[in-house]
Amino acid sequence: MTESEAIENFKEFCRQEFKELAYLLGLKEVVSPKRKFENPYKIAFKNKAFFIQFESISYGFRLGTTFGKSSRVNSFSVNNALCLLKGRAEAEKYNDTCPSGYHANLKRELKILNDNLSFFTQLDDELKIAALLNIQKENREQYRV
Repeated sequence: MTESEAIENFKEFCRQEFKELAYLLGLKEVVSPKRKFENPYKIAFKNKAFFIQFESISYGFRLGTTFGKSSRVNSFSVNNALCLLKGRAEAEKYNDTCPSGYHANLKRELKILNDNLSFFTQLDDELKIAALLNIQKENREQYRV
């Protein structure tokens, strides 16, 4: 399989798995701008108020899911959200039990999105944004070497 075929397989898998939720939320796929050193294993969806992006990392063994307002001023990871929703210990346990492969990772993260849909899509609450920014900052400091 060529790299371009692998990239298209990744994107098509994300489209299929996310199709129902994207339709429910009125999200449309957006074309990412071509940039030097940009990860091609990335696909994003957005509407007027919300975006979500899936990105395969570590040669497809992991998946990063980010979300935020459609302006993309602030984007947050599912881990940031889990810290607020279930506490830091639960978020760390979630990371420690990460399955291998973007297929399993995407299904797992879509379950969290579905189970907490209003948390991920209603981002007009300034207190929620401030709390997510604080979690994001704490996580960066915690993993700083």
